[in-house]
Order: sequence, then structure tokens, then C-alpha cells
Amino acid sequence: MTAVNGTIVVCADGYVGKRIVEWLSTYHPESVSLVITVSENDIFQHCQKHSIPVEALNARSIRNTISSRIDGGIDLGILLWWPKILSKDDINIATKGFINTHPSLLPFHRGKNPNFWALKNGEPFGVSIHFLGSGIDDGDIIAQKQVPYSWTDNAGDLYKKSLESMIDLFKSTFSSILHNDVRRSTQDMSLGNFHYAREMDNACHFQLNQTYSARDFLNLLRARTFGHYPACWFTDEDGTEYEVRISITPRAHS
Repeated sequence: MTAVNGTIVVCADGYVGKRIVEWLSTYHPESVSLVITVSENDIFQHCQKHSIPVEALNARSIRNTISSRIDGGIDLGILLWWPKILSKDDINIATKGFINTHPSLLPFHRGKNPNFWALKNGEPFGVSIHFLGSGIDDGDIIAQKQVPYSWTDNAGDLYKKSLESMIDLFKSTFSSILHNDVRRSTQDMSLGNFHYAREMDNACHFQLNQTYSARDFLNLLRARTFGHYPACWFTDEDGTEYEVRISITPRAHS
């Protein structure tokens, strides 16, 4: 398969990766030289069924996986909901770099759990497509889409909205990516924030005798309400730990 404007490798995982790979196989089957998956999963099976070159990463690096199928380097790499961090050697195999999908309005909420932090802090939420930089989620932005939310939304709702919004944003941006016609916008790190995964549990541990504003407390509870996943929690005087989830619905009027 020959890309319109060079050799493109797609690393895909999860719902977003599957949906976009399915779309690419239907509307741009000649644009991707190789799809890399984390295992022989449903994305892998789809590519095989539609004669799209595919390779499971397994224990190998991105660079070695690409080298096993493509001689020399590549022009561009695209990460679709990719769960693994790329090394500098991985990134350098692509002459034009790697493009990443991230579920936040960068530079806000770089790192982990952006849906939680947006709700907890009452900040705007959205999705971004950006180039990989020297750090985590800090590269130049290509495209963004804001995802509006209301009081009835919790973390699970925001996450689901981010999936569909990312798919839509990628589809509308891919032609520009394909023809190397993207406008890069440098992130202003002084405006953004970054969070590690380990920060969330401590942020969700509220104190029974602490004073919160109603707004902050409701935002905290819904920010950690996400199906069967752990919720906000507190510790009673006897040491027993309890979880709290919340449902906010429009008030019914008789």
C-alpha cells in the first residue's frame, strides 16, 4: 500500500483505534502502509480480513516492529488511542514525527484522567490531535474540538463523548494530515496543567469534617462517577472506608 504523501504507519488500540482503522480501510485503503496493534485483537483481525498490512507489537518496540515490515524509516506515524509511551528511537524512525490523539483541550489536562480533572475543576473539556514533543502531551497542536457538558454528565459520560469526538475530529483532519497541510500551534504550557495517574485517588478522598462549597463537592463526586470503577471515598471514625457515587438529573416539575 502506498500513501498519498509518504509512508504512514498507524498504531491503533481501543474503541477509537478500531473505529478509525475501519474508516481508513473503507475510505483510504491505500493511505496506510502498516497498522500496528498491541496484540492479535479485533483491530488485528479486521486488518487481516481486509488485506491491510498489520503487525502485533507484542514485546517488541515500535521501531523494531516497523523495521520488520518496512525497509528504512517512515514518513509519519499516527497514534490512535495508543496506550504505550514511545521511546526517542521510536519517534526518530518517522521523518515527519508522530501524531497523537489525546482526550483533552491541550495544554489543559496533559497526562492521565483528563475527564476527571476537567469535571473536578469545572474546566473546559475536549479532544486534541497533536505532534509528539519531547515530553508527555506537549507537542504542537494540529486540531482540537471542544466537548460541551452539563450538570447531568459524569466522568463516564465525558469519556464516552471524548471517544466519538476524537473519531469525528480525526476524520475531518485526516485529509490535511495525508497531504502534509496541517497548521501547527505551539502549546502555551503556562496556561495548562499536567496530572499523573497516582494523583486521582488522593484527590477523591474527602474528609467528613472538611468544608466544601456545594459546587466543588458535586463536581468532585461526579468527576469520579464512572460505572463500576472506583468512586470518591471517605473513612469513618471506626476506620471503615465507603465509596460515594452521584446521579444528577433535571428536576421534574408537576
